[in-house]
Amino acid sequence: MKKIYLCALALSVGSLSFGQHIKPSVDNPFDSQKHLNFKKQKEGKPNTITNNDKGALLYSNTCSTAGDWTFTNASIPALDWVIESDVNIPSASGLAPFTSTTASNGFLHISSDLVPGNTDNNGTPVEVTARINTSFSTVGYANIVLSFQQNYRWWQDAREVRVSGDNGVTWTTFEVTNIAGSPTPQQTTNGELITFDISAVAGNKTDVLIEFYYFDNDFWGWYWEVDDVEVREKDNNELVLTDPYYGTAAYPYSRIPASQIQPIDFVGKIMNDGIADQPNTVLSVDINSGAYTAASTAQTVVVGATDSIFTVWTPPATVGVPYIATMTVASDSTDATPANNTFTFPAFEVSQYVYAYDDYAAAASQGAGGGVNGTEAAYEAGNSFDIWTTTNLTALDVVVGAGTAVGSNFKGVLYEVTATAPYYSFMAETQFYQTDATSIGNVTQLLFSAPITLNPNTTYFAGISVLSEFYYGTSGFSPGPGGTASTTSSIYYGTMDAPIASMNFYTTNTPMVRMNFDPSLVGIDEVKDQVKFNVFPNPSNGVFNINLSSNDNVNLTVKNVVGQTVVSETVTVSGNTNHKISLTDYSKGIYFLTVGNETVKLIVE
Repeated sequence: MKKIYLCALALSVGSLSFGQHIKPSVDNPFDSQKHLNFKKQKEGKPNTITNNDKGALLYSNTCSTAGDWTFTNASIPALDWVIESDVNIPSASGLAPFTSTTASNGFLHISSDLVPGNTDNNGTPVEVTARINTSFSTVGYANIVLSFQQNYRWWQDAREVRVSGDNGVTWTTFEVTNIAGSPTPQQTTNGELITFDISAVAGNKTDVLIEFYYFDNDFWGWYWEVDDVEVREKDNNELVLTDPYYGTAAYPYSRIPASQIQPIDFVGKIMNDGIADQPNTVLSVDINSGAYTAASTAQTVVVGATDSIFTVWTPPATVGVPYIATMTVASDSTDATPANNTFTFPAFEVSQYVYAYDDYAAAASQGAGGGVNGTEAAYEAGNSFDIWTTTNLTALDVVVGAGTAVGSNFKGVLYEVTATAPYYSFMAETQFYQTDATSIGNVTQLLFSAPITLNPNTTYFAGISVLSEFYYGTSGFSPGPGGTASTTSSIYYGTMDAPIASMNFYTTNTPMVRMNFDPSLVGIDEVKDQVKFNVFPNPSNGVFNINLSSNDNVNLTVKNVVGQTVVSETVTVSGNTNHKISLTDYSKGIYFLTVGNETVKLIVE
């Protein structure tokens, strides 16, 4: 099945404030879902223990024995939690085989995507739970955490962990995903370890129970896999690095033109998940294995707190050197779990002329296609860029995604981001380009007819504009709302300055749309012997007159909103020529006329 991951746009920045970013308000924003960064309750007395005593294991389950669990089903008999032994069953890219610690012995699995005969929006909800059969005691331990390893891919389906401290009389919910609030990214890493502080619910209790709840409103979601459930006493010293980020003014670029170099911030949210304060906590950054290093000022992170710590580094203006930065948090104490104290970022570098967010993957993933609610196909998608010194934009570099049909038309668009509605002010566009067999998966340069001057301390949106089914390439992860970084990548159905109501979204799959400042591109004419034409009447009852001006044969095609060609003709043109086409045999609605390399919309009433 084809599922396009989009989330309603909400530009936001975390606890640190950076730079000049304008945060447009938009239609129907969803809440951001952060499934790892739950607020911790402050329990027990802080102390000054400085060893790495590991908390006692109070309960564990490898999810390999069905008899350990009670499965309940409030939906359909065909679907239930199961103990699955096939580690290759995950259907999402990158999640198979399931790599939890004991996956080969079995794990909990639920999927509303694999049941035979399921269809989208068939009105059949899925609501199932998996509960451990026997309660366990945590008496003597006030500060405890629940952890498990998981895989999931989200599509408007809810996942919750429920904990009871009184043998099931009352339950407290810990949310993993919900139907409205899309997680970013859409799927977990393989074998993701997730931890919840359950001290307030289950600390020092005689009868603790745990259950996993899955709900899909229309029987067409994806799945959830759970394994290696543990409840432990909290460790004495446990710092956790969350929401790691690098970037300039909250934008994490992968290619930074030499003319736009600015200090790069490295920011980490440091959570003290232990039972002792952590003095002299430092966030350090190592770039290229010791070539460059930086460290924050030491500070104390108290029990239960999450503090933002940052350091700054400015790259030299050396073009083409890949920088790989590793961020680490440490304190005076020996940490119980050093693995969650470190994060390595994707490579970034200073370029000669190219400004980019995407990760420059050799093989692009497939981004969004045309079509919303079965009708509207036109959209614009791309990324926002800060300009710090005056420069001239000459082209947009765009990777066309797999699945795009040969003969599809697309153009480049440029907007200035403004402080008032509609928040995007149109500046310029290229002419339409048409894909051929060599375009798919490769970079196409969309050239502006003349250089466009970009001003300092201004944010611009560079994107593509399409009128029918088209897939842009994607590479890497763009920030969603709710974290330290700003939301960078967007897709608006309609146009950026006039989107269809409630159809403006952010996307966490980074569009491969880049700015190019190469001055050698100036003066290159992208379309030779341009055909001039106009169409009248439009709208019409299906008969359109086309006035053509050229000195050559002109290819003329008409496509419907799903990209099917309904008219294809070659017209011999000498000077001004009138030509007539008829769509009276087709249904009323929107069509797209392409003459040469330019496309316009036709409306049949």
